[in-house]
Formats: sequence, structure tokens, C-alpha cells
Amino acid sequence: MGNLCGKESSSFDTPGRVLGSAPNPPSSSAQIPATGKPSQKPKISGKGATHGSPSAAAGAGSAATDARAAAARAAEARNAKQTNGKLGSQLSDQKRKTQNQHLQDLSTTKQQQSQLVWD
Repeated sequence: MGNLCGKESSSFDTPGRVLGSAPNPPSSSAQIPATGKPSQKPKISGKGATHGSPSAAAGAGSAATDARAAAARAAEARNAKQTNGKLGSQLSDQKRKTQNQHLQDLSTTKQQQSQLVWD
């Protein structure tokens, strides 16, 4: 098979190599320069801090803690809003109900609807 619009390539005209006849790679490998003494690990004093620990936050500055506290205050203010009126009280009642209470209400309304007799 060949390429319809291209020219014939001559890269396969020469014979290939036999397995194992490749030239040897250069034997020079990177050498680590020898120094007078072996390298030692640096000594670390103290415990250190993990990410998100209180000591890491204190070291980062008070700006991060101030922003976190301001965001917490804003979230509390949003959650503390009082809902007024009939719809607001109904919504707060629905939010207080659990999954089981919702299912019980649904089943009682379905039972009531099935008991209706249409003449």
C-alpha cells in the first residue's frame, strides 16, 4: 500500500540491522564528585507544623485569622435572620422537620385523598 498523493519514500531501501548489532552506548556515566567528607542531612530543631495547624496559622499572620473570623461572623449573621410572616414560618417549620416526618405527612395526605369518594 502506498500514499496516493505523496511520493515514494526511500527510507526503507537500505537493509536494516540485525538484533544485537547496534553500536555500544558511551560508557561514561555521570560521576558524583568526591568531597572530603560525606554529605550530612541538615539538623532541624523544633517540632515543625503541619498544614492547617494553629501554629501554622499564627505564623502566617493575623490577616488570615481576621479574614476567617470575619467570614464566620458573616455566616452567623446570615443564618440568624428572622423570617417573618406566614410563608416564613411555614418555611422554618419545613426546615425543622426530619426526613421521616416529611414521609409521614406525605403518606397521611395520600391516604386522605384515597378515602375521598367522588359521586
